[in-house]
Amino acid sequence: MNRILSASFVSILALAATARADEVTLKNGDRLTGTLVEITKDNLILKTEYAGDVKVARGSVASIKTDAPVTVVLADGTRFERKLEPADSGTVKFADMPDAPAIDSVALDKIGAVNPPAKETKWEGAIALGATFTRGNTRNNRVNASLDAVRRTDIDRLTLDAGWVYASSRAKGENKDTTTERNVFGAAKYDYFFTEKIFGYLQNRVEGDSFKSLELRYTAGAGAGYQWIEDADLKFYTEGGLSYFYEKFKDEPSNDFVAARLAYRVDWKPFDWLTAIHNFEWYPSLEDKDDQFIRTDFTLRVPIAGHLSAEASALYSWDNTPATGDKRLDEKYLLGVGYTF
Repeated sequence: MNRILSASFVSILALAATARADEVTLKNGDRLTGTLVEITKDNLILKTEYAGDVKVARGSVASIKTDAPVTVVLADGTRFERKLEPADSGTVKFADMPDAPAIDSVALDKIGAVNPPAKETKWEGAIALGATFTRGNTRNNRVNASLDAVRRTDIDRLTLDAGWVYASSRAKGENKDTTTERNVFGAAKYDYFFTEKIFGYLQNRVEGDSFKSLELRYTAGAGAGYQWIEDADLKFYTEGGLSYFYEKFKDEPSNDFVAARLAYRVDWKPFDWLTAIHNFEWYPSLEDKDDQFIRTDFTLRVPIAGHLSAEASALYSWDNTPATGDKRLDEKYLLGVGYTF
């Protein structure tokens, strides 16, 4: 009798376990049970007790049912947690949840991913240093340093950018160096992702340049952006918003205004030995059409050994209303050795 009861109890547990299993129905009528691990661009992965992880081509899946909520990311970037329920072939139905709006069923090919792996939280970028010294008939010194760093998680991104350049020279027969270049800047931008593609941002930047008569330029603003591409070898996003723009030139009154901000960034790795980074920002004043400022830069990075790399950068800025007597366009070209991380 005890054996019969034990056998019955084991059977009930087995049936309960089966009842709780996720279920995938294929277009040929086959049914697979287990735990849904992930749905990627090309495959569905199901963990089973009888065959371990089973990989199924997405195109062969007719319907999916899960007994627990899974993370769903639609093709347009919308993300939410829901149970999947049986539906017509080729579609997915989402179970209702208390205090949450209903979500209409969608075609399977409209799902970008299910249970995507979390992005590894780490900093990526480089610190670069460059220097030139000449002695003899001429005496020149030039030192530059820069930082470009990005930290990305599933829901946000922090970007830090900074640079410093100093140069001096000494005329023949003189005994004192004269500063010929001195500028510095620092910037930070925080992005929060509402969906996989759409994000809001907060940004600010401060800079000064002695030889452009620029005592201080400060911008701070907010807006929204769209992440068009975010692959291992190519990242591209655009942004638009409003900014406060402040500028103070030496011996001139300060100028501040509200400006629009349009920007984009491209990180491209066309080869294992080359990384290209391009940034662009445009600040057209909303108060005076003559007040416009554009900043853009290009950086090429080539690995040398380990974390060491060689860098070449070109930086351009256009101020439509510069200090009296100064040119609108400034160009800067930098070479250096960097530490990538």
